Amino acid sequence: MRDPLLPEIMLAAALGLALSYYSRGTAFRAVVIFIAAAVAAALLPLPGFTSEIAFAAAWLSVAVTAASLHLRETWRLRAGPWLAWGLALNAGLWAGLLNQMSLSPSGLAFALPFVALMLPGAWLVGRGWGIAVKVAASWLIAIAVLQIALGFVPTPGYEADHME
Repeated sequence: MRDPLLPEIMLAAALGLALSYYSRGTAFRAVVIFIAAAVAAALLPLPGFTSEIAFAAAWLSVAVTAASLHLRETWRLRAGPWLAWGLALNAGLWAGLLNQMSLSPSGLAFALPFVALMLPGAWLVGRGWGIAVKVAASWLIAIAVLQIALGFVPTPGYEADHME
């Protein structure tokens, strides 16, 4: 079984980077939504998802959340805070669901602090160095796409080979 801690951390990090481009009030409300959704999803019994679906959806959420900061500023302004809050709700729900699947229930406690990446990210954006935040988000997108693709590609060690 795969460890769900990595996608939980990546979801929190992607959300933190995405929130770097929003106002402080919107970002902090989104963090509260993320934490509330993650804790609620971790504690409430949810319908059974297979681990493959949960992992694919979580990695897809990482990619979408990180890609959201590549939107044009006019689109982000038009969507208002609702986009940030929707991304936070989505990330929180998947992080909480992955935490339910985890062998260690404290995985969410390790993932939640990564949302704080919005603080140095907002500082960089405020200084005009937002490209650094976008590069970090692009790396998260690449990792998420590779993780999704690896779910469909047979890898050595998981299938019977010709020597058996």
